Amino acid sequence: MNKRLFAACLSVGMLLAGCSAKKSTTVKDGTYEETVDGRNGKVTVSTTISSGKITNVEVKDNKETPEIAGTAITELPKKIVEKNSPNVDGVTGATITSDAIKEAVKNAIKTAGGDPDSFGSDSA
Repeated sequence: MNKRLFAACLSVGMLLAGCSAKKSTTVKDGTYEETVDGRNGKVTVSTTISSGKITNVEVKDNKETPEIAGTAITELPKKIVEKNSPNVDGVTGATITSDAIKEAVKNAIKTAGGDPDSFGSDSA
C-alpha cells in the first residue's frame, strides 16, 4: 500500500511540476520606443533587444526636472541593461521617473513578445 501511495504522490508531483514549467517564448529583436506618464509629463524610452537581451535603454523626450530625475534618467538605464531586466531598484527621490522608465521597458518587452516579470531570469 505504501508503494502505491508513494507512486501516486510522485506522479501528481511530476504532473504539477510540468504544469508550472515556464513557456519558452521567442523575443523579437529590435528597438522599441514606448511613451508613458512621468512626474511632469510624458517620458519616451527607447529599448533595444538583441539575441534575447536588453542591449540598450535610452530615455528620450521627457519633461522631468533634471535636478531631481537626472540620476534616474542616466543611471537606471545602465542598471536595466546590466541586469537584463526592468526589475531593478529605482532611484531614491526620483521614484515616479524611475517607475516610468521601468514601465516603458516592460512595455517594450511585451511588444517584443516577452514576459517582463521573468525577463532576464533565465541564464542565457
